[in-house]
Amino acid sequence: MDNPSETTDERTTTHSNTEAPEPDAVNFLRENSIPIAGVLLVSLSMCLFLHYAASGGDRGKAKDLAEITNNLIQSIAIIVGGGWALFIFSRGRQFKESLVPTLSGRIVVIDGQTFIVVNTEIQNVGQSKIKFLVGASTLVVYEYIKTSVPQVISMPDKMLKQFDPLHKDDVYIEPNEIIYNTKFVAIPNPPDLGFRLELKIISERKSYTWRTACMVEKCSPSASIKAG
Repeated sequence: MDNPSETTDERTTTHSNTEAPEPDAVNFLRENSIPIAGVLLVSLSMCLFLHYAASGGDRGKAKDLAEITNNLIQSIAIIVGGGWALFIFSRGRQFKESLVPTLSGRIVVIDGQTFIVVNTEIQNVGQSKIKFLVGASTLVVYEYIKTSVPQVISMPDKMLKQFDPLHKDDVYIEPNEIIYNTKFVAIPNPPDLGFRLELKIISERKSYTWRTACMVEKCSPSASIKAG
């Protein structure tokens, strides 16, 4: 083969529903409906109490009652505001986007042709649905370059090819879901040392990025396979 970009893909995912995720505003209202309803109920109750108390007594008592009620409302507002801030903070930490990408690879030789079998795994360990930024995630294959070593150095490498690690149907990932993918990458020439693989996943929301990498060592003769 003369084209190093030829691959075959195998994909496994734990969901079969490819509907688009709901808007953020809908999710926010659903997740925070109880505290929002509580704040509205307290405010409405205080307004009704003030209205009926003022209409049933003289103006002096109504004025005093209004001042007491105003102070009470301000105190409740401070308490509710502080509690709401703590709630949003803890809620944000709980529903923060969190992925664990895993990457591995191995070299196989079939009839003298070199291939890399690349396995990727993306696990959503958070509590929120994560939508991927289309076309932004990458799987990059590098080849280490053989060179003289007069001292301890980090071996140089060169990029061979960049792929999209996600299947076209992998638009998002649900909480506790795992997406598996396998690529069979053809390499035109046998490597001198081995390869380095880099995986980068980018979400659409706030452009969160997760990275991982691994080394694929040069295969031994026992890894060679003859077709047929």
